[in-house]
Amino acid sequence: MTGKQSGASTNNWIKDLVIYGRGYCKGKVILPYKPYDTANHEMGIFVYRCDDLKIDNVKFVGLKYGIVSNLGYFANYTNLRFENCDSGFYSTQSASASLYNCLATQCTVGYVLRSDQTTAISCNSEHSKVGMIIASSNNFIANSYIENSGNPGGEAPLIIQKGDGNTFMSFTIANKYGTGISFYPAAKRASFYGGSIQSVSVVLKDPTANELLVNGTQITNGTNLYRNDATGIFKSIKIPSQASATGLKTPAYFDANGNLVK
Repeated sequence: MTGKQSGASTNNWIKDLVIYGRGYCKGKVILPYKPYDTANHEMGIFVYRCDDLKIDNVKFVGLKYGIVSNLGYFANYTNLRFENCDSGFYSTQSASASLYNCLATQCTVGYVLRSDQTTAISCNSEHSKVGMIIASSNNFIANSYIENSGNPGGEAPLIIQKGDGNTFMSFTIANKYGTGISFYPAAKRASFYGGSIQSVSVVLKDPTANELLVNGTQITNGTNLYRNDATGIFKSIKIPSQASATGLKTPAYFDANGNLVK
């Protein structure tokens, strides 16, 4: 745990560690893979009222939370790995943090962003139930890949619970069984540039408030893209199975206003 009084400056640096949850070690022997123990409520690192913190090259295994940041402003997280955690990275009220080259694997949720203005580059999630949950605004996510655990009926790899102005660039989402992106009613605008959505559907739960802007993003795996137009009508367009009937390119592309490019 690290913290300080608000208003003071810090140059704290945590690096080159492996943090294991209870039951993942026996003596000096690290046990082989096992599922996350829901009875384990351990936390790897708790960041509270601390700014300009740097955490580099740390691995978190079998924890309730790998990292929790509350009021941790301007922090820098690099080269982190979260394995078999309930939540790998959890951030709240910690604006303007940056994450680079991180991986969440076999977690319930890879990343939970409840802090505005977070930058995440090369932050990937594989074999996790949910790759990323966003409940904040003006975040920038780039050059990243997220998927769900690959089970039919699983959660969407990307869940946007609320917030506005979130931007995704060269961002790939994979869920061959179901929903790729799920917008909750309190979520507003999200913009995608490039990358790929490889899923059965994208769901906007409140078509009068949710807005998905897609520009040059590859749509594959027969994605149903649900969106609302200027009249507030809820629409569904299946791609690419309807491509021949509608004259759309395969894969299809959308302009910055969400209009289909033929």
